[in-house]
Amino acid sequence: MYTLIGNIQAIELVKNGQAKIAYEFSENEATAYLLKDGKVIILPSEGDSSMLFQSAKEFNLFKTAPKFPEPTNELFYRYKDHIQSIKASVDYFYTALSKALNKEIALLNSDQDLIELFKKLNEAKQRDFIVPLGVVIGDYLVRKYKLRWKFNRIYTFIVYDIPNVESRQGFTFGLWKLLDEYEIDKNFDGEDFMEKFNIFRSMAK
Repeated sequence: MYTLIGNIQAIELVKNGQAKIAYEFSENEATAYLLKDGKVIILPSEGDSSMLFQSAKEFNLFKTAPKFPEPTNELFYRYKDHIQSIKASVDYFYTALSKALNKEIALLNSDQDLIELFKKLNEAKQRDFIVPLGVVIGDYLVRKYKLRWKFNRIYTFIVYDIPNVESRQGFTFGLWKLLDEYEIDKNFDGEDFMEKFNIFRSMAK
């Protein structure tokens, strides 16, 4: 019914095809454009792929019962259902992290527990643990330091949330940015993490 094309190609087709907006989807904020040759392109608000229909007829059939493609390169998407119920899913993320590390990860109850966890991360052979790790750490910070979960909605073809933690005053901690830096450097430094977190706490008061 449709083919997936890259967004760069899709944007060029829209620019060069004298496109007109044909429809706007409210559930994911995607926009359908009708080209002068009769083809239709659906551009997402976020993501790296667009949908190309060869005719308006094909698009109209899709529109009657839209079934959008799932994201393929989004780390958080695979956990979207558990993220939506994050407080009730903490055990799930501990289990997922333990499985990824091939080590039993106990509930974090102190800063020293967190620092010891970071040491275990550096011993891991594979790196497919960032999302469970972030949720496990976030849960600890929420419990210990009276923070709260904040959710940023991502509008790919299928909408999902990225969780983060923020102070009661609304200051957001750069949890995922920091974990990404550690992953790139291949050095998960628990003491550095707590030092930067304490700087955040002092600024967020």
